[in-house]
Amino acid sequence: MKTQHSNAPWTFSKPHGMAHYNIKSGQMCIANVFGFVGSVTLMDKDGEGDGNARLIASAPELLAALEHAQDLLKAFGSPIPETIRAAIAKAKGEA
Repeated sequence: MKTQHSNAPWTFSKPHGMAHYNIKSGQMCIANVFGFVGSVTLMDKDGEGDGNARLIASAPELLAALEHAQDLLKAFGSPIPETIRAAIAKAKGEA
């Protein structure tokens, strides 16, 4: 089964005065990232929400890079590290 996802590139932004980040594919919001401690929403004072939003927004490019690396390793007859296989499988819902 092939897992579908929104087209890349994904972008992120933090609406002014808000405690969350929007992850978008084009103009469509596909995710929101919040920072929480218990049940209290934080204003991301430690930058963790920003880092999480950047990582999520880069997911399509990271997946494509791993798939390309896997193809190159196969073409050269090199073993494919389990970390690459596992990350691709996780991203595609095959793990």
